[in-house]
Amino acid sequence: MGKASIIWLCFRALSILFLPSYSLNQEYFELNLREDEEERSEDDFPGDVTNGRLWFEQEIDTDVKWSLALDTSRVVFETASDFQNLSVLSTKRFGKALVIDGHLQNTELDEYIYHENLVHPALLLHNDIPKTVFIMGGGGGSAAREVLKHKDIEKVIICDIDTSTANLIHEHMTANHLVFNDERLQLVENEAKYELEMSEEKFDVIIGDLSDPDQSGPVHIYTQSFYENVAKPKLKDNGIFVTQASNEPFNFVAEELDRKIGERVRDELRYIDGPVILASTVLNKTLRNSLMEETRILTNDKVMVGFVRKAGVRRYA
Repeated sequence: MGKASIIWLCFRALSILFLPSYSLNQEYFELNLREDEEERSEDDFPGDVTNGRLWFEQEIDTDVKWSLALDTSRVVFETASDFQNLSVLSTKRFGKALVIDGHLQNTELDEYIYHENLVHPALLLHNDIPKTVFIMGGGGGSAAREVLKHKDIEKVIICDIDTSTANLIHEHMTANHLVFNDERLQLVENEAKYELEMSEEKFDVIIGDLSDPDQSGPVHIYTQSFYENVAKPKLKDNGIFVTQASNEPFNFVAEELDRKIGERVRDELRYIDGPVILASTVLNKTLRNSLMEETRILTNDKVMVGFVRKAGVRRYA
């Protein structure tokens, strides 16, 4: 691994989970829900008894959407800041769900899958034992929770543009309460790009716990200029930058990763181990060919992205 190298890691989780977008809102977002109009019996629709439930729906690609059934509590909490609108929903199958500007971010049931994959491979594959980590975004604390499981970590900085909303997330989604009492953690309210530019410190690992580079998200964080001029200079020798996009092959042995997990990580990991990390670096043929054919590079002057995920829609059946 070269000096201050930026390594792209791709670990495909069972769920697609994103954290808050960092763009200013132009108007207040109203949470949109769909309510079933009438009850249907199992005889009419085998395996699909709707019983007048309320649903949260979001279109995630052209002609594709996901739906979550809500329980009787429905909307647990709603608020708005200068940067984003936040809703916490109570779902039937996934516990509490965090929705930012109409976009599903994560759920209590399975957010650990994404965050374990985002954090631990980078820390375990580092040539040295990492001690300092800078997290771009991640105000909810889930990425920091995973980082702080490593015994040798001395300092973690969460840089979130909207800590007031982050505090409300802590209040209503309680899995990370203890994280914010850890003396190794610092919470900074700023846009991550500017905080890194101003910082005189270099880090062993920089984690981009951000939303996808769509029109509502932090597109400038995914540009060539950011990687070359902001992120790379703030990495120590052999430093690693990790985000949730693209991949690079690695040479390692699953048993060696399991050994490192046993030595370095104080709590049990629920999803990943050495073999899972190894398997996660292998893409299927279709995705490999797609990446080989990809020629687009995001720059400050050219930030065209693909499909833009749409906010939840209100429709009454």
